[in-house]
Amino acid sequence: MINRIGRYEIQAELGRGGFGHVFRAFDPTMGSPVAIKSLLSGGEPDLMIRFRNEAAAARKLQHRNIITVYDFGEAEGMPYIVMELLDGSDLQRVIAARRPLTILQKVRIMSQVAEGLNYAHLHGVIHRDVKPANIMLLSDGN
Repeated sequence: MINRIGRYEIQAELGRGGFGHVFRAFDPTMGSPVAIKSLLSGGEPDLMIRFRNEAAAARKLQHRNIITVYDFGEAEGMPYIVMELLDGSDLQRVIAARRPLTILQKVRIMSQVAEGLNYAHLHGVIHRDVKPANIMLLSDGN
């Protein structure tokens, strides 16, 4: 595993997909933990452009139901997005673990997802990849 991306110290891998990885990292400048989404280097030019556009679009959004983007950069040919580190689990893992959710919890989740998507849409951002793996359920119930 890599030890550093830009100024960020990598602590653990949180997940991986076909196009990249998500890491738990530490920002020594701010003195706080962050999440870093990286795109595998040597990617297709169109994919690199979409990744940069995703970072720029998300950076404009400030809403309690949308992850906060702090930074975007490129290190050794690998673009990355630095985001707030959330304490919780994605909905896909909750479903896979068959964790029971009450109807009230399900409605609350969908309501908050809809609030975040509405805010993004009002600011000209379309998500295009709404799925359980991209919905985080925080330890505080949000």
